[in-house]
Amino acid sequence: MPLTPIFPLEIEETILDLLAEDDKDHSALKTCSLVCQAFLPICRKHIFGSIVLNDYQTPPSTTHALALLLSRTPEIADYVRKFEYTIHVAGLTSPSIQESLKRISRLKSLTVRHINYGLIFDWSNNPLRPALLHLLHLPTLTHFKLTGINNFVVSDLTPCTNLTYLNIGHDTTCAIEIKFPAALPDHAIQLNEFVASNGYWNQRCYYETLYSSTSRWTTSYRFQVSFHDNSYFR
Repeated sequence: MPLTPIFPLEIEETILDLLAEDDKDHSALKTCSLVCQAFLPICRKHIFGSIVLNDYQTPPSTTHALALLLSRTPEIADYVRKFEYTIHVAGLTSPSIQESLKRISRLKSLTVRHINYGLIFDWSNNPLRPALLHLLHLPTLTHFKLTGINNFVVSDLTPCTNLTYLNIGHDTTCAIEIKFPAALPDHAIQLNEFVASNGYWNQRCYYETLYSSTSRWTTSYRFQVSFHDNSYFR
């Protein structure tokens, strides 16, 4: 005979949510996830809500750990809401990480960074591009930040109609490449905040806002800004 819960599930979820605020290493949540089946999705929401991958961490590789986890338990990908990925160019050919990223379907915040140790990460031409575009074009995505990236294609933002925050960080170069997808969104990007900075390097950033008028996409405005040191433009 199944046991009757002492508290309604909503109360139990509130308790676990409060526990998660002080459970920095998720040790208590991991224990609670073993108590009963009802606790499992609540605990997973906090344990896997934020994923940080760093290909420079060796050993072990966090990307390998994520690929192994999602291959064994693919439903965990549904809980990921915030994803930060520090890319190492040498690991881009791994099919396992590409497949892992494509499993994520409800992402809200995406950060992609590359630490330049004599290597260049070209956004427009790399094996990981399809998987990154999958994440970027998720309808749930609202925050996007990139740092240390070469040739970011600005028109890749066209399908990102729910994006509200865009941060183009240090040592990043952008390029205009107008190649609209076959199915265009019904409305434009509505950025609440746009930040661009490049530390102590000179760079040029191109930014354009598109809008839809009677199902026809045109350029609302386009401007070009040169900046250096710690300058910002909005």
